[in-house]
Amino acid sequence: TTRELAASGLGELIKITQTKYLAGPFLIKLTGPLLRIVGDRNPPAVKIAIVQTLGLILTKGGPALRAFVPQFQTTFVKALSDPSRQVRIEAIKALALLMPLSTRVDPLIKELVSTSLGKSSSVTADTAGLVAIQTATLEALAVVLKHGGSKVKLAESVPSSLDAGKELVLHEDDGIRESAAKVVGYACELLGVDEANSAMEELVVDQASNLSSCSVEVKHGIACIFRRVL
Repeated sequence: TTRELAASGLGELIKITQTKYLAGPFLIKLTGPLLRIVGDRNPPAVKIAIVQTLGLILTKGGPALRAFVPQFQTTFVKALSDPSRQVRIEAIKALALLMPLSTRVDPLIKELVSTSLGKSSSVTADTAGLVAIQTATLEALAVVLKHGGSKVKLAESVPSSLDAGKELVLHEDDGIRESAAKVVGYACELLGVDEANSAMEELVVDQASNLSSCSVEVKHGIACIFRRVL
């Protein structure tokens, strides 16, 4: 479509243009319109192209785009519920690019934790199913902890992420278990060795004592924890 080609074309131009020629005002003029139309009822290919281009703008623009961080964040978080899996993947990548500019990580973590636990009201006819949204949100939470966890200011932010990961690492869905284990891993990395040992004791040692009678889902969850925490 015309919109897809236009967004992709902008992305290509930004990609091949040296940063020194992309002055702040120029990128700012591009950013506003893209942020406004990405939420329209566009087909997945258009949304993917727009989100990818926004990611390139973040990469090239850096601090000049700090004023747009709330709009970027809202846009990318909303895209985590998109019916298209590729749109959700691009939104996760874009959140990682946003973290160097973000200064208020705690509200974002709180929102992602709530949605990952299925407590959000964002699941509608226009969104992906609950499992897909939970998986994407856990992946996003892992990315935020990895790239922005050092900016956390509230004492409960990282522990609440760890609790969400621990709750979901034994979920019946494979994807949720794998994504939850990533959250546990990055949260433990931020909280230190003692918390990591405690998580391993709770999630692995206690379960392993009765491993032969554990379900396949539990065994897989334990394996995921081993991979991400050790």
